Amino acid sequence: MARRLRDSMRYDASGVHPGGEEMQAVDASGGSGSGSTTGLRLVDTYDTIAASGDLRVLAIGTDLSSYDANLRYWNFRKAFINALKKVNTGNTFGPESIPGQNMVDYAFGEGRIYKSYWDNGRDPITVLCDDSKLGEEYAKYLK
Repeated sequence: MARRLRDSMRYDASGVHPGGEEMQAVDASGGSGSGSTTGLRLVDTYDTIAASGDLRVLAIGTDLSSYDANLRYWNFRKAFINALKKVNTGNTFGPESIPGQNMVDYAFGEGRIYKSYWDNGRDPITVLCDDSKLGEEYAKYLK
């Protein structure tokens, strides 16, 4: 059932299903907001997880058009990072023989994206309509 469901949701740019039959285009208006993983984002996420079911294969499907707005740390990235840590291949990396689980932290852990200046969801502290006051506003934060 899961395989049929996934295959029924997939199509390439030509509109032809991988099995050869014609398919209807997916309605793009079913996208999701930043607080959920519904609509097309759910399809993208399901396809990634279903294709990654074999621990010997890691398939990552990315649609970066609204990635930061939809797949936030708490509803996708944290689970994805934890899943990568559970994959124990026994491989080590570099001259220090760093275990794979540690490499996940080095690549995706705190300070890389999460809890860094690039972390999604930040609010501006000050919005200036006139950039001539930039030095004056900046000086407030240096104190």
